[in-house]
Amino acid sequence: MKSKMIKAVSAVLVISLLLCTFAACNTSETENYEKEFDVELKKETTTELVYELPEDVNPLTGMANLSEGAKGKRPVAIMVADAPEARPQWGMMTPDLTVEGLIGEDKMGMMWVYGDYTKIPNQVGPIAPANDGFAELAQGMNALYIHWDGETGEDVDSIDGGMYQGTYFFNDSSKNQALEYQRATSKAYIESAISTIGFEMSFETAEYAPYQIAFEGGEFSRTYDDNSGLCGKITIDFLENLIYSFQYNKDSKCYQQYINNELVVDENGNPRGFDNVIYLFVKTETVNGEVKWVLDTEERGTYVSRAYGQRIMWKVDSETGALKLYDTDGETPLIINSGNVWLGIVPNGSKVTVQ
Repeated sequence: MKSKMIKAVSAVLVISLLLCTFAACNTSETENYEKEFDVELKKETTTELVYELPEDVNPLTGMANLSEGAKGKRPVAIMVADAPEARPQWGMMTPDLTVEGLIGEDKMGMMWVYGDYTKIPNQVGPIAPANDGFAELAQGMNALYIHWDGETGEDVDSIDGGMYQGTYFFNDSSKNQALEYQRATSKAYIESAISTIGFEMSFETAEYAPYQIAFEGGEFSRTYDDNSGLCGKITIDFLENLIYSFQYNKDSKCYQQYINNELVVDENGNPRGFDNVIYLFVKTETVNGEVKWVLDTEERGTYVSRAYGQRIMWKVDSETGALKLYDTDGETPLIINSGNVWLGIVPNGSKVTVQ
């Protein structure tokens, strides 16, 4: 089996960004934190580690569970409605990578990305309109982009529900919500569209994720320095009345998501959790009530996982248009722990609190 070698400097840290601050922890505070979250904080020198990522590993999650039909295939990105009326969304626990960001003066957008499109559920949605920023991110990952109406770039391979309604999409009125929250699709419909329309799904390289990832079972040793801290909770004020928070759960070892202090759950009441939480500060412009992301620059962000995190940098490759995440030096690719990922696009100047 072929494999690729990933070489990186180990570090999973939390730092302060803009309005984020960390208090220095004394020995007693550290011991209490370790006991509360069932983790061990190490203060050793950072070491260089080498990880091998086999071909059957999902590049988005690091899990060795790619189906035969998905090996060597492009990811699929699906726009999903992010309004309160749309929750709980169909299939909300299934994406490998969830991207959320402000797209209007009072509106969030969301895109789900699957590294293995054969594992898209039998019902996913409600399907939302295309958005420039999300389409750009999808194109940078060479993903097949699925949406309902809206404009996309000419070079974006996409399936538009407005064009293929009744063919590759269907309506579900069981929630008694407006029509825009009834639109859905499924694994079978998407596979049919790929085959019938004739999309090329093979890729030359699996390096499409914004990050690199430790394969299943691999984990970086934890270190911290003066620029890092401990993280049990992250709070992001997208708007005054739109506050996202992620609270670490030591039993599941993931961060459970809250919106306006309400736990996000699926239709069965199961809390939505993420193994990895990343947020990026992005310059934005508001045009006719729409928030546009400026992705042609280099900015800062934070990566958090398993009660630790680190300062990171992000930039968009000028040739490929791909978003890439790096350590603080802006050169070493960010390597994250295995598991699902939440990636937040946060406007510069937003208040972010880390506890």
